[in-house]
Amino acid sequence: MALRAFAVHPGYRSDPGALEAAGWLKGRFFKPDHYYDRQAPEYWLKFQYPFWWTNLLTALDSLGRLGFAAEDMEIERGLSWFIENQETDGLWPTGYGSGGRAEGTRRWVGLAVGRMVKLFNNLIAIPLCNRKLSSKREPGQNAHLEARRVP
Repeated sequence: MALRAFAVHPGYRSDPGALEAAGWLKGRFFKPDHYYDRQAPEYWLKFQYPFWWTNLLTALDSLGRLGFAAEDMEIERGLSWFIENQETDGLWPTGYGSGGRAEGTRRWVGLAVGRMVKLFNNLIAIPLCNRKLSSKREPGQNAHLEARRVP
């Protein structure tokens, strides 16, 4: 989460230390964390809003603000998770169960996902933007690789 402060500040976005930390972060997606209370890889997929902990959404949001490209192999892998796990209602599971409060969080997380995808503005993720919501993709399909460059 400390990297986010560098990512949102125009004067520090290009700081060599921040970019080095960002490179380390993108290489850690879906791997156990070193913090004792978040060691399970599943924590990468526990989303909350506002952002409190590092997870796949907060990491991609920071990396997008730092100027990383969607074509980067690790970034693409993270974006692919969102494409493959979008639910039929257009939102994503938060990893925190169900109920009234969880449903409200899903909506805020959905907004944050949309904002994160927009950060990678050199790529239009066609399945996220234009696919029929009733046709959920099977995990592992690579149709998400279809993309158009934005001039």
